[in-house]
Amino acid sequence: MDKLKIIIFFSLFLIVVAIRSQNLPPWSYKITDRSHNILIKLDVRITVGDTTIQKGDYIGVFYDSSGVLACAGYSEWTGEQNINVTAFGDDPLTAEKDGMALNEVFKWKIWSTEEGREYLAKASYDKTLPGILQDSLFVINGQSALLSLKTIRESGPWFYRKTSNKHFIKIPLNAKIYFENDKLERGDYIGVFYDSTGFLACAGYSMWTGRGTITVTAYGNDPNTPFLDGFAFGEKFNWKIYKTKKRKEFLALAEYDLSIDPITNRRRYPNDSLFVSNGLSGIKSLDIIILPKTYSLDFEIKKIEFGNPLDPKSYRLVGLPGESEVKIENCINATPIQDWIAFYDDGQNRLIGYDKSIKKKFSFGYGKAFWLLSKYRFYFNDTVKAAALSPNYTYNISLNNGWNIITNPFDYDIDWELVQKLNNIDDPIWEYNRGVFRKPSKMQVYRGYYFYNKKKLSSLKLPYPIKYLLSKNRTKKSIEFLSHNKIDTSSLVISVKSPTVLDIQAMAEISLKKFSNQILYKDLMPSASLSSLSLGFCDGDDMLYNFVSLPESKEVIKIPLIINSDEQEVIFYPYFSSSLSQLKFKNFDIYLFDELRNAIFKIEANQAIYLKANNARYSLIFAKKGKYSINDLEQLFVSKDFDISFPFPNPFNSSTKIDVFVKEPRKIKLTIWDAIGRKIYSENIDLHNGNNFIVIEGDKLGSSGIFFAVLSDGLIIKKEKLIYLK
Repeated sequence: MDKLKIIIFFSLFLIVVAIRSQNLPPWSYKITDRSHNILIKLDVRITVGDTTIQKGDYIGVFYDSSGVLACAGYSEWTGEQNINVTAFGDDPLTAEKDGMALNEVFKWKIWSTEEGREYLAKASYDKTLPGILQDSLFVINGQSALLSLKTIRESGPWFYRKTSNKHFIKIPLNAKIYFENDKLERGDYIGVFYDSTGFLACAGYSMWTGRGTITVTAYGNDPNTPFLDGFAFGEKFNWKIYKTKKRKEFLALAEYDLSIDPITNRRRYPNDSLFVSNGLSGIKSLDIIILPKTYSLDFEIKKIEFGNPLDPKSYRLVGLPGESEVKIENCINATPIQDWIAFYDDGQNRLIGYDKSIKKKFSFGYGKAFWLLSKYRFYFNDTVKAAALSPNYTYNISLNNGWNIITNPFDYDIDWELVQKLNNIDDPIWEYNRGVFRKPSKMQVYRGYYFYNKKKLSSLKLPYPIKYLLSKNRTKKSIEFLSHNKIDTSSLVISVKSPTVLDIQAMAEISLKKFSNQILYKDLMPSASLSSLSLGFCDGDDMLYNFVSLPESKEVIKIPLIINSDEQEVIFYPYFSSSLSQLKFKNFDIYLFDELRNAIFKIEANQAIYLKANNARYSLIFAKKGKYSINDLEQLFVSKDFDISFPFPNPFNSSTKIDVFVKEPRKIKLTIWDAIGRKIYSENIDLHNGNNFIVIEGDKLGSSGIFFAVLSDGLIIKKEKLIYLK
């Protein structure tokens, strides 16, 4: 019998635990290395409405996350002893705000386990206790204590800031609120929202009473605060409705009351959908917007310049929106490998080619994109599952460190600037078009993009383009995927953004293989052309490519080399991964022309050359192999406006002379350096047009040794080696 009682008691205990576990608060928070401890003593008065807090209820501390209250920590009220609530601070290493900011005010909620609902609460603080130095503001390693905590009667779902700029919106009892299989009930909430860098942030709300007209006060931005905390002048209102029983919010499209009062012959409400200070608007109806559960896609790449593996213009970066795993092989009615091939990024800076053994990896969805090459058209016309959005209407794409190939997971274009603000990054995305990588301002649907994860984010947060849903014109934009820009073959570009990246690699890579199952970024991405010599540049950070073709008929070609860099000095490193004997590249010698210094250097494979990134001008010279010496090229390209002779005599023991020719009168600066880089002396010299000479006295050099004479007119620099024997 005792055994039966134990079993019954234990079963009842499990039932109670199960019931209570269903009513746990829906809060979550991130533990960071920044925290502030708040003591709540057993004798602190904590009220939920007209009653005191119950054992098993929860107390949470919250912070402002773009107009939404986000949890920074919580604890269970035991009713038997003091408790501590730890508020965790924002992690500066993550893009999103995930905790309290320094000196941010604590906001409180109480979770009633019995009711299964939360209440906003107002706190007062006790600084009389020993060791308690702080009150309502978050500081790292801070200590605070509560004096009291009581719920606020109107405990709505959103948080907003009250400012001195207000616009009043009246919603009468007879306003039409359109729901799908539902209706607005007493205790629900209607809120007005502004655009906060891609988020909808609350600017005010009111509870629906079901008894008469309610007024929603929309608060404007306070110009005295460093952040956006309300509507800008002339900004359009956005609306949400919160169903309290369902604990769920809905976007809504408003129709405004623009009717004329027959008595005054004026509009009942002078304003409409735009915020103005002290404005007054009226709502005629609110139509609930249901976010799409599916996307209807219709996309095609025709067989235009799409099937030649040896032509850079043939390659495409392709993606499909949504979360349905659409197999690439279902979009091309042809044989893989033989008629088409795709590559995916394995997260190790490699491209992996299609293979039957790993064909499951070649499925679109969840923000994934692929390199694609096909002799036949790529076509998809079907419905896919829509991207599942967070409560803030965002979607996360998983990222690897370094380079990632991503796509827009939505059925509308995304402004990349909003993505940058949302993730606290300044990195661009790169699209590939007819052999050239470019930085677009938008993530278009169906395109693939390269993104360099410099901050090593675990995921990239993308804001859903709500502005299209909140417009009566909800027609999706047509996509012209095959629109091409003319390739600029007049210059090659190296672009370095990260100051940590120095290994900039110039590739002259032409592969004789039709396809390769594994492609290293440095080897082939995508293939260059075999019909003529092609050259592409990339770097380890921004990876900007520009392909140029050099016709075999020309014997000498000069191409400007433009360097845009935050660094003072970069490394130019020609990289030839294919056997030169197999390439038409073997017919050329390559030279680097330093135009400011009027110097030409021959470039050898795998030889690093240090270049000045700022105030510099370089070109690449391609010359038929064996036909042109450096002297020949100097005759063709080196300017004779400023030239110097070799020092004579050299070595010398008293003085030496350097002849200087200038086409027009100018000032030059002579600087003498020793062999370890110490400046010995410098002087400014006026030159007349024609031949001049400069004498360098040995007495000024001090002891014997090797020195360098550098002459510069501000643009052109000439350098000669001196040997002084005292």
